[in-house]
Amino acid sequence: MQATDAALLAADEPAPVRVLRPEARLPFFLTADQAGRLIPARLGTLGLDETERVRHAAWDIGIAGVTERLSEALDATAVLQPYSRLVIDCNRDPTAADSIPEVSEATAIPGNRALSAAERKARREAIFDLYHGAIAALPDRRRMAAQTTVRRELAYAEIEIRQDLINGEAGQAEWAARLARLLPEAMRRLEEEDAGPRGRN
Repeated sequence: MQATDAALLAADEPAPVRVLRPEARLPFFLTADQAGRLIPARLGTLGLDETERVRHAAWDIGIAGVTERLSEALDATAVLQPYSRLVIDCNRDPTAADSIPEVSEATAIPGNRALSAAERKARREAIFDLYHGAIAALPDRRRMAAQTTVRRELAYAEIEIRQDLINGEAGQAEWAARLARLLPEAMRRLEEEDAGPRGRN
């Protein structure tokens, strides 16, 4: 079933945004665009069986667990998006054809075939816009509260972790601990570089 005449997400379905520690102490701001594999009930299964819905084509396996642990370890704000990227990919320009793919990793997605402009708009408004709206609003809110944030017009990094390394809790904990150690060190080095010779006198 396609959603064209009612809200894509029912009132009892999970929100398209999860925010962890919005008042966090440290300046790191974490995002996970493809942190889940939920599909709105109105879209059924997108024509896919369970095997296809749990594959990497549908989500970034393990990244939610890494982000949750890293948010806790760094006391950092995190924003996660729990719906499958097969519904709409929040790491793509929503006007691009592959933001709602008809084929992903050689798998045809019947529920994404020949969508109308209204159907694409419904997905964007229900998921993409709310997720990116939260990402845009939180740094402003933190700035008003005199909390520094690393994202907006400042240094940032996009981190990819091989899924077989984080498909279990042990790997997720290991990578979160590794990043919790490395990210503050990377920020310290950037601050030293920005300070220039004056910072080393």
